[in-house]
Amino acid sequence: MTAKNNPHKISNLNSLSRRSVRFVNRQPESGTRTIFDELLKQEGLSKSSISGYLDEEFTHIAVAAMVASGAVDAGFGIKAAANKFGLNFIPVVTETYVLAIDRQIPMAIITELKRILKSRKFKTRVNTMPGYNVKQAGEELTFAKLFQEQNN
Repeated sequence: MTAKNNPHKISNLNSLSRRSVRFVNRQPESGTRTIFDELLKQEGLSKSSISGYLDEEFTHIAVAAMVASGAVDAGFGIKAAANKFGLNFIPVVTETYVLAIDRQIPMAIITELKRILKSRKFKTRVNTMPGYNVKQAGEELTFAKLFQEQNN
């Protein structure tokens, strides 16, 4: 996420290492931080090269608010949070959300949950939020199939 007009012309992760760019991160152990750190590693970028890498917020909305306030120039988060504040959003990665269910849960509950996730009402509601895709909501996937789809 950057300010609406992207005054620092941030276009990729490498742009964050410019001295003039102030960044805000998510907290350690958050999914967002884990993904961000992995992307830095893949790009061969040092965490210490990013001004603000150690500055942390605990939600996507808090990151977006920091960018919107001008306290920082960029943050890593979801499109819905960026849109809420009218920020520029640069897609970097697509994240897949999964719901793991313990097989000890009664089948009637699992069946009802799947029905809700597959319902038009649920999909319509989620699709109103920018950046989300519920095409596979309610489908049962194995880890092998999930990872195969991620690599295609």
